[in-house]
Amino acid sequence: MKKLITRSCEEIMTTVYKPIEFVIDGLLAQGLYILAGAPKVGKSWLALEMCLSIAKGEKVLGQETAQGTALYLCLEDSYARIQNRLYEITDKPTENLHFTVMSESIGSGLEEQIENFKKEHSDLKVVFIDTLQMIRESNDNGYGSDYKELSVLKSLADKLEIAIIVVHHTRKCKDSDPFNMISGSTGLSGCVDGSMVLIETKRGSRNAKLYCVGRDIENAEINLQFDSDLKKWVVTDEPTAPKSKANIFLAALYVYIKKKIDFSEFAPGKTDFSVVDGKHYGVPFDNGAAIACYRTDILQEAGMTLEDFTDITWDEWVEKGKVVLEKTGKPLLTTTAGECDLLTMMLQSAGASLFNEDGTTNIAKNDTLKKVIDTYCKMKDSGVLQEVNNWDEYTGSMLNSEVAGVINGCWIMGTIQTAEDQSGKWAITNIPKLTNVKGATNYSNIGGSSWAISGNCGNVELAEDFLASTFAGSTELYNNILSCGAIATWTPAGDSDAYAVPNEFFSGDAVFEKIVDYSTKVPSIITGPYFHEARDAISVATTNITNGADLKKELKKAEDTVNFNMGQ
Repeated sequence: MKKLITRSCEEIMTTVYKPIEFVIDGLLAQGLYILAGAPKVGKSWLALEMCLSIAKGEKVLGQETAQGTALYLCLEDSYARIQNRLYEITDKPTENLHFTVMSESIGSGLEEQIENFKKEHSDLKVVFIDTLQMIRESNDNGYGSDYKELSVLKSLADKLEIAIIVVHHTRKCKDSDPFNMISGSTGLSGCVDGSMVLIETKRGSRNAKLYCVGRDIENAEINLQFDSDLKKWVVTDEPTAPKSKANIFLAALYVYIKKKIDFSEFAPGKTDFSVVDGKHYGVPFDNGAAIACYRTDILQEAGMTLEDFTDITWDEWVEKGKVVLEKTGKPLLTTTAGECDLLTMMLQSAGASLFNEDGTTNIAKNDTLKKVIDTYCKMKDSGVLQEVNNWDEYTGSMLNSEVAGVINGCWIMGTIQTAEDQSGKWAITNIPKLTNVKGATNYSNIGGSSWAISGNCGNVELAEDFLASTFAGSTELYNNILSCGAIATWTPAGDSDAYAVPNEFFSGDAVFEKIVDYSTKVPSIITGPYFHEARDAISVATTNITNGADLKKELKKAEDTVNFNMGQ
């Protein structure tokens, strides 16, 4: 007796399998499918359109296609009829679409014929067989016979990594479930990876609905109309969009990565940007910790030092800034009008988010956000913060000694250092924190980068080993790229000698070591796919509020705007 070949739960969950590849996005993946419809309903026209679109790499039914060779077995037609149909739908032939009007049957040579075609056309994406009955040797439509015959095609599609679509008929009798109308036993539907049923809303109306179901797609209903001039089925409204089901490749990838990479060596405020449901999908490498940079000579002129601006609140910062402005004529800070970077830095420093854990917006009733905007207004009204029109004016204000300080991501240091005559006159410290706000800190983040392994990666193990041995494990690498301005988020790099080297431009301070330390203290926040829409909305709201608009009303409008973008 043969022993069962098994795999453990752990083995399955930690193995990175090849992801599902779609031939037609969200509609047709590699595997075996049925396209069914009543006689003369237009299913052959739809099949031909799909073949031609895949061969040319063009959209079909509003969905993108994976371009490659298509093979159409027109077993009820002649080449003359095929020619007529082609001339009716296109005037541009393609070498990627091939036809045949004769083939062997299932189990009698058809599989070998398709395999041999694949050897000659390695980019073969799809095979349409029109119709199923023409390749069957048995007239038995029982469950066992149906399942057995189609399982041969199913195995072939999986082996060749292609999509095979068999065109078939529906029963005359109607059914509330369109898939029950597929002629034959349930063995057909049970064996295939997906089914598409084309049903006219009224016989002869040329209006129809394409019902789609499958293992790798969500159920969909697409409303169609047959254009008699173009000889094509046209989508008449927005479909209940066929979407691919969640690609479990990512889940496997996360487990695989976690086995090799110690994420505790990264700042949580960075890794949490690429964490979903507690799972890591990215490796941070470029630090974006927020820093406060000050001109020490200007502070000295005002009778102050860097220590006066270290570990302070924003309210204290405003008061000290008034003194600097009075004695030197220079504001502490500039920012681009309508830009929300400063707002989001202030918000994150308190661990506050624009979204709740369930993904809903948190704007209108966000007390911390209200505190941020109130503080921003005080900064602007006092003259300590001055708004400029654009990025050039913003950088010009610091390079031309028009301002006493800069608060931004650590990457701003590269811009500051272009003013070579200011070497030794700058120093960095942490940013102010919100006054009387629970959880407020002097640390935040703006920007930075992460690496991820895409779902179509050809060698996941190699990619993962590369990340584990470089950006998640090489002090030498981080020491080398430090000269290019790439500051590590991987905390062990901050302990290296290269990070402890005094930086003469910034008053001889070990600024890189300091920045890595700052990054470990940044609170985590909830972002999500609509984070930038939320940023833009609060930026507009803040601009209106600083010009006299009501805070409550503006935040409500901002939240409504984001909800609208989210489809809520």
